[in-house]
Amino acid sequence: MTRRGAAAGVALLAALLSAERGESQDVDRQIRDNTQRLDEIRRERNQLEEELTRLRGRA
Repeated sequence: MTRRGAAAGVALLAALLSAERGESQDVDRQIRDNTQRLDEIRRERNQLEEELTRLRGRA
């Protein structure tokens, strides 16, 4: 393999690793965002269940 070929191989490997890290960060961000959304949905559901229980008690 020539020096130019080796350099191209190293550059390609570096680019692939960088892209993989970027994708990993995107996945991590999506997981965090989805976890926050799920927590918000659970809080809202709990509030609505409490309100429903309160309203049923009045009826």
